[in-house]
Amino acid sequence: MVEHSYEIHSTFEDALEAEDRRFHSERFRRRRWGPFWNFMYFRSGLYAEQVEKYLEHFPRERLFVTTLPQLIAQPFEVVNEICTFLQLAPLDLKVFPRDGTSKGVKSTKLAVLDQRLLKPLEYRRMPGAEASRASINRWNRTPRPAMLPQTHADLMRRFKPDLLRLRELVDVDRLNGKTSEPS
Repeated sequence: MVEHSYEIHSTFEDALEAEDRRFHSERFRRRRWGPFWNFMYFRSGLYAEQVEKYLEHFPRERLFVTTLPQLIAQPFEVVNEICTFLQLAPLDLKVFPRDGTSKGVKSTKLAVLDQRLLKPLEYRRMPGAEASRASINRWNRTPRPAMLPQTHADLMRRFKPDLLRLRELVDVDRLNGKTSEPS
């Protein structure tokens, strides 16, 4: 969100702190840059309620569930389980593409300038816009910032009730072959 100039807060912690105010702000809903739910960093991760709504309308057998750890550990197998579930032919993947290339930025204001001014100028083939964007983006990129350990711990505490409910709904213990509580 920072890299593509949607988020004005330079740290995840600041953006997370702004979520409640944003959620209740009609002005923010009308004037934001980008999809509203992209700014709901905590709320958009609450899956149990979303799965419950789905299960009100469709039988459990119509829902395929896997986990990110499963996908990372066995990407080819999981993709082909999905294909089987969808009644599609298995995919003969030679490599499993991963694109975790998001980066941080030195200046959110410069990222905004790039996305809202330079990118449209480049699209319109304005002379020098492409080279300017490339130069500015090279200078403005930093490694993706890491979440603070305390933020991670706080989020895991906040997500725990939803994770427990989700575990009940989708029987994730059966999928993973374990019965431990989410940490």
